[in-house]
Amino acid sequence: MGLMSEATVEKKRISLFRCPECLSELTDLPDHFRCDKCQKQFPVVEGLPVFSRDRDFYYGEVSKDQMQKILARASLVGWHTSILEYADATGTMDFHDYTASPIRAGFKFLLDRFETGTALDYGCGSGAIATSLARNFAKVYAADLTLERVRFTQIRAQQEKLYNVIAFCSGDTPYIPLRDNSVDVIVLNGVLEWVPDHRSGDPRSVQIAFLRELRRILVKNGLLFIGIENRIGFGYVLGKHEEHAGLRFVSLLPRRIANLYSQVMRGRPYRNYTYSRSGYRSLLESGGFPRTDFWGLVPDYRGIEKAIHLSEKRMIRESITGETVLKRARNLVIRAFFPWMSESFGVLAGDMPFLSYVARLTSHISDAHLSGTPLEIRRYSVTNTGMVHVRASSDKTDYMIKLPLSGRADQRTEAALHNLEEIAASAGKYQDACLMPRPIAHGRFLGQTFLLEPLVGGDSLDQLMARMTLTSFFPSICDYLANLCMRTQQKGGPWSEVLSDSARNYGLLLAEYYEHRGLSNSLFKRQISEVADYLGRGAPRREGFRCAIHGDFWHGNILFDASQLRITAVLDWDHFEKRALPFLDLFNLIVKHEQYFNRKGLGQSVVALHKALGAGSPAIAPLRGYAMRIGVEERMISDFLVVYWIRQSLLLLKVDGPHTTAVIEEAIGEPLRYFHALAETETASR
Repeated sequence: MGLMSEATVEKKRISLFRCPECLSELTDLPDHFRCDKCQKQFPVVEGLPVFSRDRDFYYGEVSKDQMQKILARASLVGWHTSILEYADATGTMDFHDYTASPIRAGFKFLLDRFETGTALDYGCGSGAIATSLARNFAKVYAADLTLERVRFTQIRAQQEKLYNVIAFCSGDTPYIPLRDNSVDVIVLNGVLEWVPDHRSGDPRSVQIAFLRELRRILVKNGLLFIGIENRIGFGYVLGKHEEHAGLRFVSLLPRRIANLYSQVMRGRPYRNYTYSRSGYRSLLESGGFPRTDFWGLVPDYRGIEKAIHLSEKRMIRESITGETVLKRARNLVIRAFFPWMSESFGVLAGDMPFLSYVARLTSHISDAHLSGTPLEIRRYSVTNTGMVHVRASSDKTDYMIKLPLSGRADQRTEAALHNLEEIAASAGKYQDACLMPRPIAHGRFLGQTFLLEPLVGGDSLDQLMARMTLTSFFPSICDYLANLCMRTQQKGGPWSEVLSDSARNYGLLLAEYYEHRGLSNSLFKRQISEVADYLGRGAPRREGFRCAIHGDFWHGNILFDASQLRITAVLDWDHFEKRALPFLDLFNLIVKHEQYFNRKGLGQSVVALHKALGAGSPAIAPLRGYAMRIGVEERMISDFLVVYWIRQSLLLLKVDGPHTTAVIEEAIGEPLRYFHALAETETASR
């Protein structure tokens, strides 16, 4: 959404808040709020109301000093750049990924009241969930007990122009500083178990009182979502350390024994109570939420890959699958116990039966696009690129509904639709060769972009690789790519120009993104240009060609009929190019195989393959065969590899997501020095 102006939010602030100590109205003064009834004052720090008692409290993934440095940089260079700088300084992307990953909000399509509702993210952390919710709700409150985290959320929302986010500091007072019946949806992600740390009394009683306070601010028929651990989850039963106390088996023990265990081992009581499925149901009923609905969040609520409705046996069966005999046997056991032993729960609680956004969407799709054919949700999965994929089925047909979680994912969806429309308009020239699913419908429903496609039969190659080798599929892959290449060939001028122009064009964009990342040096553009010249000098002068490529051809995007070793479909065409070079898709598959299955970096994989080509290794015989099929000389294969590396480096910076400077150095810096040295050697020998 993000439609409210900053000025409008500020103007409305007076009527939003209530005293967190006595719930009376507050007087809004220039630098603080004052309660005329209890005479308490609450400061406004850098535009943020602070309603907490312990104003020095700090909890976070990085130290307080470091977080303050990140905040200072965020105001100057942007919130995203500030956490990238921290990643570069520490050599790890952990804090960046936790802060920026859209999958943190992967559950949000299980919620309701999109477009018109008010949401509260209580325990908002650094704002990943709050800013995602702000794209779907009319107004979002973001609250946390740590002032630095709330400040970061505020900066982030403002820089993303999400002026419907209202941030404040709260968490250790008797009341949440909001009016009765003022919120439609509340999100507690990893919060409920921590509440007893900041309030005295029996932990369960404290949690019940807190839930009743949430019930107060929630409208009638409002919705509470809780992301939290399962006390008897598989991991805990098998000896995993409990996240809050850091002790094995502590959550499984009777509370008194767990408390004694914690006192002996940690010197403090065990207060971070989690519960089983029945335990949460009882707790929520006591807190004023008579209806509950449970989802299993896999692997956990912090980074969701799958959400599985625990009352739907078919959804459990279709969501927990395995390719090998051992995994299938293991999953038989997991499926039997999963409704009770899922490691994390997503709990929906309220007064009335729940109708989620995704349920409303499937009903809309049924009526508007499928002539009223009813759909049943079979699978809900979240990709690491920020998309939710919902598999929905009628009696006869399976469908895939794609929902972008973020603005960036929205842009990729629009790019894919543009490419699919271009392919569809090609009078069959591309479409018949592409084996792509044809979209049935796309648009916006309650403010959210969606894309509906038929679900194509077949198993993804990355799943099949668990029991078969890539060489088993290589003939079919080469057949597909050769057909795509030959069907879409276009004259491009001499090969010397085609290669050098492609390398130079990709290289100029790469240099631009390299500089934007703050890594440019005076040699980079010159070295890329000299590598492009080197390719042009060594290529044959005869007529070359360009052809269409998928652009992101890897195991996860390729579906196979395993019984016939035949490609049934190729998915995700958002990186499609109509006038590219042959071999780029094939190299991407080979290099991604090295990255995912052999744990090699992009640079290491490309350089090793280039050396194997130069040495005439028997392992590259299939590449020579493919070159003959599409009519290019064998000596050009290594030139296409260089162009592939430049293009893939561009995608690494532009699309794949941020990386540390160490990763960028391995992927771009080291291969550039290698290829530039070859260019210099060739120049010196002329």
